[in-house]
Amino acid sequence: MHINETFGECLKKLMQILDLKGSVLAKGINVDSSLIYKWLRNERVPSYSSPYIDSISKYLLKCITNSFQKVKIIYALREYGFKI
Repeated sequence: MHINETFGECLKKLMQILDLKGSVLAKGINVDSSLIYKWLRNERVPSYSSPYIDSISKYLLKCITNSFQKVKIIYALREYGFKI
C-alpha cells in the first residue's frame, strides 16, 4: 500500500496508466495546464472539497478505453487502499 504518496504522485501514476498528458487533462477539466503541472510537481494540492477532485475523477473515468487500463487502474486504486 502506498499511503505516503502525494496527490501529485498518485495523479501522475493514473495519468501514466491512461497515457494521458497534462495538457489533455487540463483541457478536459477546463483548467490551465500550468495548474496540472503544479499538482504533478506537488507545488499545489487541490482541496478535497473542491470541484477539482470530482472533475479529475470523472475525466479519468472517461479516459479508460480498454480492459487493460481498467485492470491497471483497479490495481493502482487498491494499492491506495480503495476497495474495488
